[in-house]
Amino acid sequence: MTAMVDRAEQWRFCFRMIWCGVAFLIAAKLMPDAMAPNVYGQAAYDIDAETWALGFIAAPLLVIYGIHINGRALFSPALRIIGYLCLLGLFVYLICSAWHSPDGFIIVAFGGFFFVPSILRYLRVNIMDAAARIRNDTR
Repeated sequence: MTAMVDRAEQWRFCFRMIWCGVAFLIAAKLMPDAMAPNVYGQAAYDIDAETWALGFIAAPLLVIYGIHINGRALFSPALRIIGYLCLLGLFVYLICSAWHSPDGFIIVAFGGFFFVPSILRYLRVNIMDAAARIRNDTR
């Protein structure tokens, strides 16, 4: 098995993202208008809140699976990279949508300052891991 950088830290980050997605799913089910367009923006509002929540659950699950099978499959870094790219895409779309809304500063601030830098850091680590595996593959 190949040693992975920041394995436990990535694991914890993904579980936090899953719990955020679960909390968002619960809020979407309990409140009829969980994603107000004046906060999240019209572009994000046009997508169902349940779809957003499932995206924020599925992408970290893909990363966790890639972490779990680390070293047992050559494509495990690719799974982690795809999962982080999906998370990054979700956050960028949400931030861009909230940027154009009157009350969206909180979404832009939390997404842009707390989540996106961590995702970019882990994405970089996993791209470097994939590159190292490709260089050291002796098959």
